[in-house]
Amino acid sequence: MEKPKKLEERCVMASKVFKTLSHPLRLKILCNLFDGEKAVGELEELCQGSQSLVSQCLKRLELEGYVGARREGENVYYSITDERLVELFKSFEQVFCCIKKK
Repeated sequence: MEKPKKLEERCVMASKVFKTLSHPLRLKILCNLFDGEKAVGELEELCQGSQSLVSQCLKRLELEGYVGARREGENVYYSITDERLVELFKSFEQVFCCIKKK
């Protein structure tokens, strides 16, 4: 059995991930990023969200270290940077069929 302190740390970390994923638009953004990098405008269209709300969600995902951004000219492209999310989304696919196969 895992020591209580170590278990507590893992539970806190997992609850932060689930709290982030609990917002439908953040989850939708990550589902769309699962198959590769996307520009902000493309995410707005795919997620049917306003520019300001998509940008807020992307900023939170970036601050929490789940996605990264790169600028190319006037466009900003986002991609998943946390490999734990990739593994988690593979499980999501099996349970909820929310993402495309990679």
